[in-house]
Amino acid sequence: MTYLQYSTPPLVALLHFKSSKPTKSRETHPRVSNVEHALKVFDEMLQRRPLPCVVRFNQLLGQRAKLKHYSAVLSLIRQMGLLGIASDTYTLTIVINCYCHLDQMGFSLSVLGQFFKSGLQPNVATFNTLINGFVLQNRVPEAARLFSKMVGEVIVSRMCLLSAH
Repeated sequence: MTYLQYSTPPLVALLHFKSSKPTKSRETHPRVSNVEHALKVFDEMLQRRPLPCVVRFNQLLGQRAKLKHYSAVLSLIRQMGLLGIASDTYTLTIVINCYCHLDQMGFSLSVLGQFFKSGLQPNVATFNTLINGFVLQNRVPEAARLFSKMVGEVIVSRMCLLSAH
């Protein structure tokens, strides 16, 4: 039984959350063009001391997801969690994207729940990813509801800011 078949995503339980902004790094990250290169770079990153910041891992994971290796990305993120590498908003958005493309919208929504439980704020990319996931599964009414909710929250937030001044 693979981890994608559980009723709740065990990956979520392994994620560590980081609410503070990552420190800037001058370190550059190589572009990956195939699976083998991505795995090599990931393993090299794990050997570094100190470990690279989560932003560097996110760059690699995002590139790997663009190559459509969604299950492999989830596996790498699980490995990061086991090693104590803190996830941030972008890491969780990558997780949501992978689950969406694997037709696991339930898991995607569970990860969204983890945002709120951990105090992290989903961003526009997070919601766009969920909307795209609904559309990929031909669940357009749910995508429209999420979009309406997003727009409503933005309007309310802006109204609150305006009334505060």
